[in-house]
Amino acid sequence: MRELLQDAVAALGAGDCATALRHAEAAVAQAPDVAVAWLVLGRARLAGGEVTAAVPALREAARLQPDSAEAWATLGAALQALGQVEEPFRCYETALRLAPTSPGILARVGTFLLERGALVDAEACFRAACSDGRADGAPGLLRLLEMRGDVEGAVALIDRYPGLLGVSPGFTISATRALVRSGQAARALAALDALDALPGAQNKPTVVAVEHARGDVLDAMGEPLAAFDARGRAHAARGLVWDVAAHTARVDLLCRDWTRARMSRDAQTARRGSDRGSDAVFIVGMPRSGTTLLEQILASHPEVRSCGELDDLPAIARDLPDDASSEVLDAAAARYLGRLRRDGRARFILDKLPSNALYLHTVARLLPGARVIALSRDALDTCVSCYSKDFAATLAWTTDLYALGRYYADHVRVMNHWRNELSLPLCDVRYESLVGDSETEVRRVLAFLGLPYDASCLRFFERVEPAHTASYAQVRRPINRDAIGRAAAVSDRLGQLLLGLNA
Repeated sequence: MRELLQDAVAALGAGDCATALRHAEAAVAQAPDVAVAWLVLGRARLAGGEVTAAVPALREAARLQPDSAEAWATLGAALQALGQVEEPFRCYETALRLAPTSPGILARVGTFLLERGALVDAEACFRAACSDGRADGAPGLLRLLEMRGDVEGAVALIDRYPGLLGVSPGFTISATRALVRSGQAARALAALDALDALPGAQNKPTVVAVEHARGDVLDAMGEPLAAFDARGRAHAARGLVWDVAAHTARVDLLCRDWTRARMSRDAQTARRGSDRGSDAVFIVGMPRSGTTLLEQILASHPEVRSCGELDDLPAIARDLPDDASSEVLDAAAARYLGRLRRDGRARFILDKLPSNALYLHTVARLLPGARVIALSRDALDTCVSCYSKDFAATLAWTTDLYALGRYYADHVRVMNHWRNELSLPLCDVRYESLVGDSETEVRRVLAFLGLPYDASCLRFFERVEPAHTASYAQVRRPINRDAIGRAAAVSDRLGQLLLGLNA
């Protein structure tokens, strides 16, 4: 069993995920009560992109050896990759308690904190992981500096570790955006090309990350077709599959079952006054349609606070029976509002999870005082932008052009249904109008909320707190029209997308 595990670890180091998986599975078969065998199996599945399958193996490793910080941290990373929040936090908390000075664990905890917006704590973890000459925290620290707009600091950090650029995949991938923003795109591309020849560079997660980074660099170098093709290689390597028919059927049911009369009946059953949730504002739309931009604009108003992308509403909706009693509806509403207001009160609090578009019936049932702002953008520009971003394993439909087109069409369909049936106030905002005549659009949205205009809204890029979605780089600078019409440059690659949009 020991030799099998040694062979599995060696194969992981060489990027041979299939061999690693085979040896790890054999080790587990021989010694099902040995925690490290399950840990190596979980790592092998993660390296091969089998994130969902990695979770039960890592749970077993943590169960068999609950004092293994590595098992808890790796389980946290797998759950985080699946888009979860609360359980990864508990896993990382346990790992850090068990090994408070481990550079590798500090770096992973820092990455989790960074993605949740806890920048100060994330920076502390990254810097601690870089102590004593170690570089475990350098990739995360690079990303944090770049997110803050500190390009000079990020480039200085790159130069501090000259032996890592083009050698360490994590460091190199984190470095590319800062190098591009500092006018060193050619250096970034050379570093990515150097990774291709390294042992271990062909494992699935590395290929995906490198090709997405290469796409970003090629875009910056004015080569949109080559950039598009790099993203295609990334998506192919990840190998995700989206069930188009199942999602369309889900939207069919939403449009059939959730009428104005039904939602109003539930709201009447649950409500304790028609203003419950009057501080809640839901910003919905397709990803890459301007939701982050509008969130940052509105959050710059002194009477508005943002919670970012909360995952609470979908979880509540999944647990809520269609025939819920008034007590159940009241409890669900209290659960959501407790989370919304956890970090402080404001006249309006934003929840900008784009996929809440699929749960607006739940909002109407629970929070009759809430408001909705719906973003939309040119279909081709939206879909090409989605295809160009790495959403990890959370948005499988963005990795296939036909599925992307179908998802966009279903989004339009369900939003048209809500416009006709939803009793909540809804304000439509077109991305092209928002960037084309910003002050007029911002005044209109603020009037929808009953707020006076504040000039700080158009200086959103000066905020200390950065955004934490795929749009973070765009909202670190003033409004511009650069993204309008971006699909035209790759129009000859969009045949499958058009089929999906028009199916």
